[in-house]
Amino acid sequence: ERETWGHIRGRWPDYELDFVNPEAGISVELSYSGDHLVWWADLPQFFTYFSAFGSFEGRITYSHGTTIDDPHDIEGEPEQYELSGRGCFEHGFGRRQFNYDAPSLPVRLLGRLIPTTVIGYHYEVFIADDGREGGIMKAGGAGMDMRNHGGLYLDDYYTEISSIHITYPDNPPPEKVDMHCYGEPRVAFPRCWRVRAHTDAGKLEYEARRDGPPATIAPHMMYYYYTFEGTHAGQPIEGRGYGEYVDF
Repeated sequence: ERETWGHIRGRWPDYELDFVNPEAGISVELSYSGDHLVWWADLPQFFTYFSAFGSFEGRITYSHGTTIDDPHDIEGEPEQYELSGRGCFEHGFGRRQFNYDAPSLPVRLLGRLIPTTVIGYHYEVFIADDGREGGIMKAGGAGMDMRNHGGLYLDDYYTEISSIHITYPDNPPPEKVDMHCYGEPRVAFPRCWRVRAHTDAGKLEYEARRDGPPATIAPHMMYYYYTFEGTHAGQPIEGRGYGEYVDF
């Protein structure tokens, strides 16, 4: 049997999004209107990836309610809540000319033999309470950066983010989690990290802390939500964000 869990329709800058988790009985209906873009890559007809910031409005429905009085009975009265706020809508497109498993085999084997990071990827978008919004992408391998850039909006003013440096403190220690669908071995994902970067308006520095457990969607890769505090151009900032992290 097949069941649609999500549907997106529309044309820039307006979209309608519907998502449902039938096992949990939770559904979300959202209207989105975008206004800010941060481009990560654009190779026409081959690979395109951007993040679009905008406003969401809609509702979330809990078909079985949100409280459980009896642990053996999850049925409850339906509850519905209105949603609104800023958010990010991502779009990625990649043309797959062939299966990449074979060409990537040497890199995957090297990662097992050498106890070091062969491929590193840290991408995140954020929305600050004062209206700043943007994101960073730092990706590379064998000690060399392939992508190290980002973008930041303050109202309609846009500035590039460059010279991104990310450190991962040992305290609190990284969390050991199972590789997606594999169980053992367990891999480590950080609980917090520090970001330092440059913009045309001044330095960007913040400390981020991951909220909740990571969603491991592939071997060595997680999706996560986080909160952060720091400064930009000497002004204090704080807010929330979403990110993706790979250590392979």
